[in-house]
Amino acid sequence: MTPERPFKLARDARLVARSTAAGLAKARLVARSDGGPASPKLDRLRGATAGACHNGRVEVSLVRNRLKRAIDAARERGQQKRQQSAAAERAYDVFLKDVATPVTRLVANTLKAEGYSFTVFTPGSGLRLASDRGRDDYIEFALDGGSDPPQVIGRISHTRGSRTISDERPVKADTPPESLSEEDVLAFLLTALEPWLER
Repeated sequence: MTPERPFKLARDARLVARSTAAGLAKARLVARSDGGPASPKLDRLRGATAGACHNGRVEVSLVRNRLKRAIDAARERGQQKRQQSAAAERAYDVFLKDVATPVTRLVANTLKAEGYSFTVFTPGSGLRLASDRGRDDYIEFALDGGSDPPQVIGRISHTRGSRTISDERPVKADTPPESLSEEDVLAFLLTALEPWLER
């Protein structure tokens, strides 16, 4: 055996090993591309990506149907709210004319007889019982159409020294205008008048 022979054999062995390793790597790559076994980590990554794409897909027909139902429901609620508001305004007008105004005038006359000077005003669709002692001393009625159900509220404003104190409360909580009675109005007024009566 020549001196170069061992070196040649060793080189040939290294080439064979490299060729074998490259062949195995290529075989694994081909197997994976053909649907063969792959690493568990890669399988999990592929599954997560596929699931995300599947879960994120929304059909156009589904969006259109859902949007159409939302539009129809919003229009129906809007129409019902407008009808409810119109009915509440009509009931409030009747309440002012037939219930609140007569009771408030009677209270104002009684107050004057007791030495408390108050005057009744009916501006527009409102009603105000105002003290003759100052323009910021009054009790007034108004319709709160934004509540459910719409209800009549009372706004109370009175001065104490240099301060003006304001309050707002329902005449009778959760009660629509058509259900308010003269007794309800009287009870509200007697409570609202306390800041003036205690002086």
